[in-house]
Amino acid sequence: MDALPVFRVPPVTRTLLCIYGVIVVLCYMEVVHPLQLMYSNTLIFQQKQYWRLFTPFFYYGSLNLNTALEIHWIYVVSSAIEEQYFHRRAIDYAVVVSVSALLILAARVIGIIDVLFMSTMLESVLMYLLSRLLPDQRVALFAVIEAPMRLLPAFYCLMMLYNQGTSAVKLNLVSCFIGHCMWYTLEIFPRITGINLLRLQNHLERLFQAAPGDEIVVN
Repeated sequence: MDALPVFRVPPVTRTLLCIYGVIVVLCYMEVVHPLQLMYSNTLIFQQKQYWRLFTPFFYYGSLNLNTALEIHWIYVVSSAIEEQYFHRRAIDYAVVVSVSALLILAARVIGIIDVLFMSTMLESVLMYLLSRLLPDQRVALFAVIEAPMRLLPAFYCLMMLYNQGTSAVKLNLVSCFIGHCMWYTLEIFPRITGINLLRLQNHLERLFQAAPGDEIVVN
C-alpha cells in the first residue's frame, strides 16, 4: 500500500508544516491569540514566558490565502533542500534549521532587527540557502516565468522593497547574511578545515550503533 501523501513529505519539513498548521487552527478557533505567540524581551526574560522563543517562527497570520501561500512556499523550499541536499540526513537538516533560527533569535535579542514574528525571516534564510546549495535548479515565478534558483533571493528582495519598503529589505538582508553563514559552514568551512560542524547524524548513528558481536535480547 502506498504511503499517505503527508508521509511522502520529508520528516523535518513535515514537522514544520504540522506546527504551522496547528498554530493556524488554534488561532482560527481563538484558542490562542496571536499576541500570545509574538516575541517580547520583557515577557520572555522578566515574566518567563519562554515559549515565545519558539512560537514567533511559526505564525504567518490569520487563516487566509496569503498564509496558505506562505506555508506552501516554505514547503516547496524546505522539501527541496531536505530531499536533494540532505537526503537521508534529517538530523543534519534539523540542526541547520535550528541553528538558523537561533541566529535570527540572537539578532532579535541584541536589537539588530525589531520584529514580533520571525517566520518570514526563517523562510528567507532557507530560500537563500536553497539558492546557494542548488543554484541551477529552476523555479517558476508566479507559475509563469522560469528562472534559476540562484536569482531567487534578489527577486524576493525586490518584491519586499516594492510591497513593504526599505524596512523589509533590511530584514531580508539580515536573513541573507545568516543564510550565507549557514552555506559557508556547510560547503566552504569543511573544505578548508576538514571539519563539518553541522554534520552530526553520522556521529550519532555511530554512537548508538550496537557494537559488533553484541546480542539483542528480546523479552
